[in-house]
Amino acid sequence: MLKRVEPDFFADFHCIAGRCTDSCCVGWEIDVDEETLEMYERLPGSLGDELRRSIVREEDAAHFALGEGERCPFLDGRNLCRIIAALGQDALCAICREHPRFYEWFGSRVEAGLGLCCEEACRLLLGSDAPLTFVESRDGAPDEPFDGDPELLDRLEFVRERAYAILQDRSRPFFDRLRGFLSYLAETQDELDGFPPAQGAVQAELPDDGALLDLCRRMEPMNEDWPRLVARMGETGTPVPAPDWVYERAAAYLTYRWLLKAAFDGDVLGKAALVTVFLCLLRRMLDSGAASSPAEGLRLLSRQIEYSERNTAIVMEAELW
Repeated sequence: MLKRVEPDFFADFHCIAGRCTDSCCVGWEIDVDEETLEMYERLPGSLGDELRRSIVREEDAAHFALGEGERCPFLDGRNLCRIIAALGQDALCAICREHPRFYEWFGSRVEAGLGLCCEEACRLLLGSDAPLTFVESRDGAPDEPFDGDPELLDRLEFVRERAYAILQDRSRPFFDRLRGFLSYLAETQDELDGFPPAQGAVQAELPDDGALLDLCRRMEPMNEDWPRLVARMGETGTPVPAPDWVYERAAAYLTYRWLLKAAFDGDVLGKAALVTVFLCLLRRMLDSGAASSPAEGLRLLSRQIEYSERNTAIVMEAELW
């Protein structure tokens, strides 16, 4: 029986629709899955005709043709979905029904979460100052095939629990904990690669602001605001305060989202680099006043890093320490 894991705030998520200030129906290519496409092909009436006219079909995919301002053609003037209004939630394509939810399958285990490019997901993550916890349940669905390394997966589950403990040790300042987290995962990578244990504990250093900004400039901008945001991060503005628990919850959540993926490629240190860079960039954003709040900073960084395979690779491969 499939084990399901989700963060403690997952079940509280509901799309805030027209109240969202950064709609996922604007600026994103919206794929239409085959099952929904077939339903739209059969849909009668003027809405069916409009749906069929609005879908671009390619060799192995289909997506909505975005309109002026890169808006979904079915987003009305109040930023509400006309498909939902006319046909209900079940008539949406899969990506619109599920976003920002994501699911990662690890054979007999599925891990669910919410993408932090969504402002409501960020609000929920930062809606409590308690240490982040995870809810486990059993799902009647069958196990999925797993093409990673099962032994490494078992090891990484233990490593991740230890990483949580380091990040959530509130007897220490958060960025000291982050150094400990990075050091621990660097040691883990060495062990997995067959290197002999280091003489004494590995002492990792966090990237400095100059290295972080150079890394940002190498990224592919996900929208036109990114270069301006990077420029602001290099300036001295009015700092936005953030308590350590904000960074802690973000770091624990990103560790949850990314670390077990190393069971597919063995790159533990790359996943540690992503978490570390993300939190250091969040601090730089807030210290410079480039983001107006921790939640906004998380959303901007998630959109820029996590939703671009190229940018994710640039961060994971960066040698910043």
